[in-house]
Amino acid sequence: VLFTVNFSEIQITALQIYTLLYLGIVASGLGFFLWNYGARRTNTGTLAVFNNLKIPLAIIVSLLFFEEQTNFLRLAIGLCILLLLMWFNEKDKELE
Repeated sequence: VLFTVNFSEIQITALQIYTLLYLGIVASGLGFFLWNYGARRTNTGTLAVFNNLKIPLAIIVSLLFFEEQTNFLRLAIGLCILLLLMWFNEKDKELE
């Protein structure tokens, strides 16, 4: 980029700066802080399930907001497996 982009031709608006600040501070900074705060307060089984739940949730968001296509059967099977694992994790905690 340093060798191919003419930076004098780039016009940056206030909206673009505010968007970058939001993405850096709120979405990334606060998001990672809250994720790590929650990760310290839960057990490893729950954390593992929620860590893997990010992918199906991202697919659902892309379906709702960007009208993308997906294989609903595979998505439902994946979500059911994750919910089953969460149930097993909760049952294991009750047995202890």
